[in-house]
Amino acid sequence: MHNPYEHNSVLNDNMRHTISLLSVLSALLSMSVVGFLGQSALAAPGDFVKQTKFDTNCASDIGVGVAFDGANLWFSCEASFTDLYRANPLTGVTTASYSIFQGIGAIAYDGVNNVIYTSPGNGNNTSTINKIQLDAAKNVVSVTPLFNATGLFGDGFLWDGLAFDAQDNTIYGGPDGKITIHQWFLNGTLVKEFPGRCNGADVTCPTPNGSSSGVAIGGANLYEGTNGASHVWVVKKSTINATFAGDDFFNFTTNQPGDVNFRDEGLTCDPVTFAANGTEVMWSKEAFTPNRASAFEIPPGSCGFGGLPPGPPPSVVGGEILPMDVTALFVAGAFGNFTWMVSAIGASAAALAIGVLRSRRHK
Repeated sequence: MHNPYEHNSVLNDNMRHTISLLSVLSALLSMSVVGFLGQSALAAPGDFVKQTKFDTNCASDIGVGVAFDGANLWFSCEASFTDLYRANPLTGVTTASYSIFQGIGAIAYDGVNNVIYTSPGNGNNTSTINKIQLDAAKNVVSVTPLFNATGLFGDGFLWDGLAFDAQDNTIYGGPDGKITIHQWFLNGTLVKEFPGRCNGADVTCPTPNGSSSGVAIGGANLYEGTNGASHVWVVKKSTINATFAGDDFFNFTTNQPGDVNFRDEGLTCDPVTFAANGTEVMWSKEAFTPNRASAFEIPPGSCGFGGLPPGPPPSVVGGEILPMDVTALFVAGAFGNFTWMVSAIGASAAALAIGVLRSRRHK
């Protein structure tokens, strides 16, 4: 005998399964949205990402240079027999060390020619910018002079700012405690001199003595430290001239929990180490012992390592494919990806719901 309630029972059963399915899909969508909104709220230029403490201190207890070569962090030591080190950026373990000049100031990596440029450090009695050639495995193979800046600052003066710009093959640099930044072609021809962002003329600059510190290239921007003030300013390169420090892009403090007096010395861009999380950083080197560098978030797609222009984040690092982070997908594509994901999940929910109903009705 036909049960008049059987059809309603099947429909109710179908409805329960459909509601359960939609609930699961809704939860997945909510998790993605929360991840997107949470990461967007937390991710901002200048946010502290990580501090790496190197396993080796400088013999002089002073080291201002730092450079990222696409895989390693290099750091230098002032007035020390061993003056150049290669290290793992995440663990701080040194993987190579060299005695070259018995004192190196700021350093910069050239991603076009696979070389490290070095600037003077107290103890080596020279004002020469040198070129250190690396091999494919990032080992030092030769050292040659690049050009001499004798008389510009005084022999043996410590430099704590050096940056290479592959977009025009120039070097930016300047010594400790000075207000002027200099730009040269690789043959030593001076391109221009201009005031650093903190030059003693701007009361908004949180620096006690009105002078610049480390410098780094971040695509269209120049990053500048402030001597002894724990602060980094970012200016637009295209707006710099002989009398103007350039339009501000953003700025951030290098003070951080547990290290509130962290000084910003050498700077270097790194779009690789934290790429799995969709994060690009600017490393800032602390001058004194314990030997350490801290990473701060910068806008995505704003720099390439070694002075190279910005490009898409690499999908392979050291032969290992980087995992994809769904929340990073949301951040990278902003609401474009968000809309796509909502549509995809909505379409999937509808298709699955129809499939369930059809299968139930044919039972």
